Amino acid sequence: MPTRRAWWLGSLVLALGCGRAAPGPAGPGPSPVTVASRTALASGASVVVPAGWRLVDGPVALVEDPAGVAVVRIVERPEADLAAAAAAAWHAAIGRPAPVVATVAEVEPVDGWDLAATVAFAPTGAAGAVAGRAELRRRGTRTFVALPAGPAARAPALAAVVASLRAPGVRDEVLAGPVRPLDAATRGALDRFIDDARARLAVPGAAVAVTIDGVVAYAHTVGVRRLGEPAPITVDTRFLLASVTKPLTTFMEAALVDAGVVGWDQPVTAIWPGFAVGDAALTGALRLWHLSCACSGIPARDLDNIFEADVGPEARMATLREQAPTAPLGETYQYSNLMVAAGGYAAAHAAEPTLPLGDAYDQAMRRYVFAPIGMTRTTFDPVEVAAGDHASPHALGLDGVPRALPDDIERGTRDIRPAGGAWSTLRDLARFAATEARGGVTPEGRRVVSAANLGERRRLRVHDGDGPDSGYGLGLGVDRYHGLPILSHHGGAFGFGTTLLVLPAQRVGIVVLTNVRNGGGYAQLPFNAVVERALYEGLFADAQPRAAALLAYLARARAAADAAAGEGVDRAPPAAWLAALAGGYADPHLGAVTVSADGWFDAGEWKSRVGRRLGADGTAALVMLDPPFAGAALPLELDAAPPAIVVPDATTAYRLERRDR
Repeated sequence: MPTRRAWWLGSLVLALGCGRAAPGPAGPGPSPVTVASRTALASGASVVVPAGWRLVDGPVALVEDPAGVAVVRIVERPEADLAAAAAAAWHAAIGRPAPVVATVAEVEPVDGWDLAATVAFAPTGAAGAVAGRAELRRRGTRTFVALPAGPAARAPALAAVVASLRAPGVRDEVLAGPVRPLDAATRGALDRFIDDARARLAVPGAAVAVTIDGVVAYAHTVGVRRLGEPAPITVDTRFLLASVTKPLTTFMEAALVDAGVVGWDQPVTAIWPGFAVGDAALTGALRLWHLSCACSGIPARDLDNIFEADVGPEARMATLREQAPTAPLGETYQYSNLMVAAGGYAAAHAAEPTLPLGDAYDQAMRRYVFAPIGMTRTTFDPVEVAAGDHASPHALGLDGVPRALPDDIERGTRDIRPAGGAWSTLRDLARFAATEARGGVTPEGRRVVSAANLGERRRLRVHDGDGPDSGYGLGLGVDRYHGLPILSHHGGAFGFGTTLLVLPAQRVGIVVLTNVRNGGGYAQLPFNAVVERALYEGLFADAQPRAAALLAYLARARAAADAAAGEGVDRAPPAAWLAALAGGYADPHLGAVTVSADGWFDAGEWKSRVGRRLGADGTAALVMLDPPFAGAALPLELDAAPPAIVVPDATTAYRLERRDR
């Protein structure tokens, strides 16, 4: 579902203007509210006033905290130009001309707005100081500008106030109760919308299905398996599910718990004696469920698998012995493909202890998931996939145009296949979605997993910071969207983007499969997000028509991201620079790569032409020009001993050091 994360919170303005006094204590006027409540402004817009805060309405509406040190000023402006509207609002609210507008960035419109944007004013005063920030929301010809200010401690509350700003005339959207049938007219409208979204967001091929109480109520396929070739997507075309494999894996684990083979609270070392992480105490404390809760304390470490693929499950799982926790067990959301893979392998090892980890897992999935549910074309075998109807991966080049990738570029998923290696079809995954939505009972009425152990997977184990109800269960996202309980997972590989959604109260399953990874900083999977929204509008009578505005935003954001991706990149670097860079490099975890004098970076598993970006300080970065990592910049340390290419990562320091000189 479209995220409402206040992504700008980290750079929220905490002081509007240089030298201006902070807001003073609240003077005479309306009393603070006792409970958080949505309140209409004289302008017709509305905002949630937090408990203990007060609203002072007028030409400049003020939402103030109890101490008067944090405030959101809200001004309506008629200017069509966003920068002009922000500057005029600043002048009206602060009482003097605004600083220079530095950037204008469109963001996702929610709560009935046609357009939303963030405007940052240029720094003034001390070096690095931010002069101000404005949040703009437009409906029709009316633009509302919110100007938050206050100390850092109030930043979350200020963000919540701004995020709650709702367009005039827009009511609360509550998605609840039974869904309506998808009649012929609704299905036709969905077909047209999905086809339009696919074209506008450059998706080569897609497949979408909705099941209601076990019956396929809607199915639509569009596009091609591979760009440049005519073969169409069908309901039996295999797609790599990527991380949508995770809920299938924990479904298998639940079935093994039912069978008495393993227990959720059983120590992992008792199930699989060879398991260990880089901390002896944590190794002993980990239980089976900890491996798929995204709360083990072990962070993500995916670059090893991206640069050095297909080493085998045993070798890949052995790298966990090098990984120490970065957070206490059970306290922090940290998504880890390796840990989910370890959970799947551990459970499968208990079921098939004489087999290698990969074979044991494949056998357990066939026996406990695929066969009972009737998923006849779902597999982990790349040879079987290559021989039949399957979609090829695609990703965007630096120019924003999708390009087909070699099928074997996804072979890295084999080592961690419980976390991301299943290939399935619309027909098969719709059966899984229906079984999940029916509480572990297939469309034909056969119970595959007990309600109790299905419920263990669905219990929220850790919050992910994306809202009060949002978090992670066991291989499943757990959330509420406008009051609607949702179980979900999304998957992104080099060249695939997939979505599985379950509405348990309505017994609805939703599947979206695409053969492209084309998100950016603006959206993880834009096509999937907008299709999801359109399906809610088809299913629920009270859903408001927001999908069209979301699609328009995503198309604009996609174009802006494409334009920005290549800024400052020299796509034909000087021959002398390439010659100096050329050679062999290696990292203990990422393996060996080569850079050629004719401008190619070759990791073995994938390769790309390279460009150069120079920083203001004269430092240089190597920039990938081709998918799957087009736009990725790797800082260079050519004066170091030995010279190195740095591969940025949040938790691990990778340095590809020169090895041929």
